[in-house]
Amino acid sequence: MKKKIITLIFLLAIVFCVSTKIHYTFGFNAYPYLFVLFLALIPPLKSRIYKIYDTFILPILMISLGLSLFIPKISLLYDVDNSYYNRFVITLSNIGFLCLTLYILTFAFSFFYIRIKNTLKSLPKEDFILILAIGLILNIICAIYISKNLTVYYWDTAGYWKITRTIMDKSSSLVDFINNVLYSVKHEDYNYIPIVPVSLFYYLFGSNRTVFVLSLINFYTIPSLLLLYYFIKRFSFENPKTTFVLSLLFYPYIYYTAIIGFVDVGGIIISLLVLILYFNGKISYGKSFVISMLLALLYLFRRWFLFWSVSFFIASFIAIFFVKDKKLKLERFKHLIFSGFSFGFLLCFYFWPLVYEKLLKTNYSEIYKAYSFSLAFDISLFLSQIGIVTILSFILGALFALYKKKEEITYFLINQFLICFILFKLTQSHGQQHLLLYFPSLFYFTCSFISFITQKPKAKIFSTALGIIITFSVVFLPYGVSNPLDKFKAAKIIPGIRLQSEMRFDILDLISFKKKMKNLCGNDKKFVFLSSSFYYNYDTIANLESSIGFDELDNSFLLYNPQVDLRDGFPYVLFNADYFVVPTPIQTHLPQNTQLVITIPAQLLLNNEGFGKAFEKIEEIKMIAPNYEYITFNIYKKAREITLEEKRDLAQRFWEHYPENPLFPSPLQFE
Repeated sequence: MKKKIITLIFLLAIVFCVSTKIHYTFGFNAYPYLFVLFLALIPPLKSRIYKIYDTFILPILMISLGLSLFIPKISLLYDVDNSYYNRFVITLSNIGFLCLTLYILTFAFSFFYIRIKNTLKSLPKEDFILILAIGLILNIICAIYISKNLTVYYWDTAGYWKITRTIMDKSSSLVDFINNVLYSVKHEDYNYIPIVPVSLFYYLFGSNRTVFVLSLINFYTIPSLLLLYYFIKRFSFENPKTTFVLSLLFYPYIYYTAIIGFVDVGGIIISLLVLILYFNGKISYGKSFVISMLLALLYLFRRWFLFWSVSFFIASFIAIFFVKDKKLKLERFKHLIFSGFSFGFLLCFYFWPLVYEKLLKTNYSEIYKAYSFSLAFDISLFLSQIGIVTILSFILGALFALYKKKEEITYFLINQFLICFILFKLTQSHGQQHLLLYFPSLFYFTCSFISFITQKPKAKIFSTALGIIITFSVVFLPYGVSNPLDKFKAAKIIPGIRLQSEMRFDILDLISFKKKMKNLCGNDKKFVFLSSSFYYNYDTIANLESSIGFDELDNSFLLYNPQVDLRDGFPYVLFNADYFVVPTPIQTHLPQNTQLVITIPAQLLLNNEGFGKAFEKIEEIKMIAPNYEYITFNIYKKAREITLEEKRDLAQRFWEHYPENPLFPSPLQFE
């Protein structure tokens, strides 16, 4: 063992010297990269390293934090000019970063320490065959669904598909790709982490819609199902395989979200890993740190998963009080405090711009006020997307678990569901994809209910038939509604979601319209599409060709106009437009008083008032919308420059609704 320790120290010294030489010679920070290699050389010693870190974890963390964070700030504070002293400070700082990198990477290997790999190996081959069979069926359903679609993808169903194409096109190398991803994580709401695995499919098979959705199914949905099956099997339900399959029939929502293009389903993988680690086996500092890393990753993956991470800590704290073993209760509490500290530390230390700009400075309840509806809306969303029957199975399963399985996880999942719902509702109302926050709890308690009733043969037959009806209804039955918003409003006995292929009969009209605007704009003119409804919005025009499988056009002639007042702010882009297209009736997807950035300029153009006087109507295009309503596209061309008075008039109209709001300038600010 002494020889191994000496070898370890020797390797550590070599790596540090080489890293320092590279740093001073080329100005390149090689520490994190070389230490990945270093850690790969010491698997025989990793168990001993874990013991060392478990003992000295807090001192090492404080030393790393101090050396990496505070020493550079001290040197800047005192404006040290001495080059030798500066080198000393830089060296100490690098040592701190070295310690911190070693600290994080070592605990990243804790996945092996808690034997995730061995855990999956413990599943019989027939279990893997079951998941693969389900995955094959999903791939077939997905391919058929996409191939028969003739629609335009927009907003959340198209957002990350477009991001994938954009990031892959502008990344000339792997290094560029990594740098773009890291930059997006620190500065953008829609960062590129979710498309990292998807980009592999893009690179191998192309950028069409089928490839994108199949990548979501294979990289996110199928691994989620595998972890979900292990999660259910771990907690000793009767007949876990039967329970899992029957419960899955009650939740077509899990694969539906991926098939319509929501990358958010990948968050299920991370949340399930957290639950498996937390409730599986002996707790340790290594495992606690991995949990904190996963919770941080969950927030980085999609920002609204922060509600899941925060509710995890609160629900875990409450669940500790239901643990009967006092020693275990104390251990749980210590490691929960440590996980919370590590979670905050990781986000603040590595992603401070994100934390500062998006968490501390941004009031999401204010900017998403337009998306805040009544409590009845949120409840109706659950009952329409999940279905009354499935929600009833969840409620009965929770009651059964409280009565029969008085375990820590039962109290945890119930509390987390309620806490997460309350926190989210205080910020905004739920959207379709946000129900993924509750999927682990929903599925677990439905399994609890199914496991109980399948012990009786007649009940088993009934639940099987009911599950098949739910799944087949989602795949084969039509919507029966003409307005997309109606899918969320009314409670349904079975889920209101459908996989029937969408067919827009106005595609040719839209292609003709876009071609006309392209010809009008030529090479140097721009136009704004003043519309923000479910059928007609910026994405409807921008994503038109890619949605139907054509080569994507250059959309530089199409300017993006703000859509929601408190989220997007004043529409400065209006002053740069050469053409406007205003549909009548005016198109919004939210109450019009929350989308004044659409309605005010649209009304001014239609009524030839304010800045609208600078434009003249040149054409009207009639068409029938997908909901069978007649709609007119009014095309306006700039006749002269917009005057200062007209700009101030527009600003005044917004100022009357949003005085003192920094997103909307005072009329006097225009000069």
